[in-house]
Amino acid sequence: MVKRNGFGLVEVIVAMTLLAVGVVSVAASAAFASRMLRISEDREAASRIASALIDSLTAVHDAAGGERDMGRFHVSWGASSMPGSLRVTITSRELPLVPVVLVESVAMPPLPLVPCAGPLCE
Repeated sequence: MVKRNGFGLVEVIVAMTLLAVGVVSVAASAAFASRMLRISEDREAASRIASALIDSLTAVHDAAGGERDMGRFHVSWGASSMPGSLRVTITSRELPLVPVVLVESVAMPPLPLVPCAGPLCE
């Protein structure tokens, strides 16, 4: 029998299978990371929208509920179960069943001004 240098067919098939599993794993993790990045970008943008909306609605004392489409988000707001509080729900048009941001804000009454007395007030 003549001894030849190189790899056998079985060794090549095993090596190609391992390489294929590795490539598929890397591709799947890249797709997962891309999806998580998109979700985190949506949450960050929706949080900014909710913050601006709550700021403007708390400035109005008797704000009514409503809804609006803002870019790729659908924003709805209204009174919550607690008196004087506000509920803001923001959903993405791409995932309409899952709220991106759900915020309940309790409107705090303004603090009364107390006249200052003593040596620290000067």
